[in-house]
Parts: sequence; structure tokens; C-alpha cells
Amino acid sequence: PEDVFFQNPVDMARMIWALGEGRIRHRSFVSYCCNKIANDVATVPCTDISSTIYFLCKLRFHHRPLFNVLFSVPDKFIKECDDASLMFFMHGFCDSGAGKEFEFRRWIDECVIRIQSDSTELRTKTYLSWSVAVVLADGWSVGQNSRSGVAADAALFDRIIHASNIVWRELLSNEVENESWVQQLTLLNVLEAMHTSEPSMIVANNGLVQKARDVIGQQLSRSYLLKNMSNFQLDVEQALQDLGTKYISEKFVCDQWVDFFLPDDNIVIECDGPDHCIDDITNVDAECDLNPAHQPVPNTEFSNEVSRCLWAKNLRFVNSTTILKSKILSHAGYHVINMPWHSWGKHRPSNLALLENLIENTKQKGSKSDAPNPECTVART
Repeated sequence: PEDVFFQNPVDMARMIWALGEGRIRHRSFVSYCCNKIANDVATVPCTDISSTIYFLCKLRFHHRPLFNVLFSVPDKFIKECDDASLMFFMHGFCDSGAGKEFEFRRWIDECVIRIQSDSTELRTKTYLSWSVAVVLADGWSVGQNSRSGVAADAALFDRIIHASNIVWRELLSNEVENESWVQQLTLLNVLEAMHTSEPSMIVANNGLVQKARDVIGQQLSRSYLLKNMSNFQLDVEQALQDLGTKYISEKFVCDQWVDFFLPDDNIVIECDGPDHCIDDITNVDAECDLNPAHQPVPNTEFSNEVSRCLWAKNLRFVNSTTILKSKILSHAGYHVINMPWHSWGKHRPSNLALLENLIENTKQKGSKSDAPNPECTVART
């Protein structure tokens, strides 16, 4: 990267945009560009920075210094973002655990202002609502029913409820895309699950809520999902059959599809592939001892062994949308097993033993999980 022909942070932001469009996951080059942008963020237009954050998320990358700089930008910077840029920022932020940072509430506050504004398009409002839902859940401890980070701001939490009610009323009289229904229902489910005072504050027309649920069921039919199961899912399904475990593939639970549901034990099994994870590329040199080649061919995934090392070094973590799904399921009383792809090898007896142990441990502990566990053990609060 030191030999690139440009050193301008604006050009580097646009290069990340190009890499993101092409889904080219070049770790060291993207990290180098992010460092340059973070060191001179004031010279980069808001639109370019927002696309950088958006496409970092698309590439499944996280860069701590760049995100920390954006968490502390002046209020003026946030308020001057146009709606499209704010949506890009929120999309990138919401999968990286931004909601754990109390300072991030200024971004959420701006989202609430836009959602309440008459000049904001309804499609933009529902998209921001979904982003807010994911960020709120970052600070939600299911087992303890407590809130931290952004969610700890009680006044902001109440404003989010008010903004959500406004959007539901607008949905009553407007035609929108199916995705908007899904996004707004996600926020409603999070607010209802996290709310600790009078539930009557959360208002939503029952007919509208049912319509949103119907849309989710129609948007991805069970027959479509069954026909498009990944090889990983098919392997796990075969293992469940070999163990003689009663299961249902692609079950609609808590307004979302789950990979496998074990009805006798109220267990949900999710097969989490690489798309469920974010890689911290703040310092790619830390990966040298994990991979002799240091830089894998762009767009290739690390081996299972190296992936496990990345987890151990906290260089890879579960994205927030996956954590949100697990929290919603756990809050509803389901026991969630998140099976990361790197835990599933080619040795069939080992896979069977792993799955059997996970199911048995889950039965015995019966505890609500707060987030997926990268080591493929039963996650506990």
C-alpha cells in the first residue's frame, strides 16, 4: 500500500467505495486507506465518508480508529449529513457494535429527528428505524433485562418510541415496499422486548403489525429457503438426522426465519457462515502469525483454523444483526445455538459429537443466550 500512486484521503475513500462495489476484500489495502482517512477526516466530504463506512460493512470490515473519530465528530457534521449519507452511516455503524458506545447517541438522536420530520421520505424513515433497532440491541442484556450504551439513555429511548409510532401511522395511509414493513416491525419487536415501563406507550395498529408479519412470510417463502439451503446447513441437517433428533428446517419464529427448530426442546440452531462476522482490520500486522502468507488472496476466506485464531485474538466478531436475532429469540424463551462455520470440519464423527454435545448442554443449562458464542458453546448472559 505504501507504493500507491495517490495519498489523498478523498481518493482513498473513493477507492474503498470501488472495492466495496466489487466486493474485493483486500484487508491490508483497505486498512491502509482507513488509517489515512481517520488521520485527516476533516478534509473528506461527508458523502465520501458515509460511503466508506457503508462499504466497510459490505466488505465485513471494521476499523476502530476511523469509527472512533466519527463517534466524536462535532454535532454540526452529523446534522449536515443529507438523508442518504445518514442512511449509509447507520448501515455501516449498526453491524459493528456502535450501540455499546454511549457517545453514539448523538447519531441516534439525529435519526429520531429525521424520522419525525415531515420532509423525510417514508422509505428513509423505516430504514433508519431498522438501524436504530440494531444499535439499541447492542446495549440490551437479555438475561438481566438491563440496558447500557445508547439504550441507557431513557429520554432518547422514549423519543424513539414516539418516532416509531409516527411511522406506523404513516404506514397506515401509504403504499411502501415490503422491506419497509420488515424494518419497522424489527424496531417494534426490539422496543417491546426492551421496554421496562408501561407497554401502552408503544402503539401499533394490530392490523398493520399482522400485515408486516405476513409480508415477512411472503418475502422469503419456506419453499424458497428449503431449496436454497447452504452446504453447511445441509451437513447440519444430515447430522440431526443421524442423531435421530426431531427438527423442523426453516421455521418461522418470532417474525424471522430460523435454520432449524427442535420442537421437543424449544431449541433454535443457526448455521452462521462468514457473512455473520466482521473482521477488525485496524492492525493487519497482528495477523502475521496466523497466516504465513499474511495477506490471503482477496475474496478468499481464511481456513477454519485461522478463523478460530482470529476469534481468539478478538480480530473477528459476530455482527450486530446476528446478535439482535439471537436476543429476540432468547427473550421469547427459545434456547439458541449459533453454529459458526469454522467449528464444522470435514471429520463427520467429530461433527456429530459436537452437535450432540451442544444440544445436550443446551437442554441441561436452559439459559437464555445474550449473543452468539464464536467458540460454539452455549452462550450465557
